[in-house]
Amino acid sequence: MQLMDQLGYDARKARDVGGAPTIEADNCVFHELDLALLTSYTGSKVELHECMAKGGQVCRFRFLPPA
Repeated sequence: MQLMDQLGYDARKARDVGGAPTIEADNCVFHELDLALLTSYTGSKVELHECMAKGGQVCRFRFLPPA
């Protein structure tokens, strides 16, 4: 979250309704790159759950627990 915020994403920590950790951001425009960055930086599988470009209120990246 801190790295994304430093890059201008206006990012913040959050949790989804199931309690899974998420990052919400207002300025994400490179979704595939964002997912790759978050996956490689954290070692977790990351999914894009909400997208401003597709009518969402924020871009929401959800971190999945290891299988």
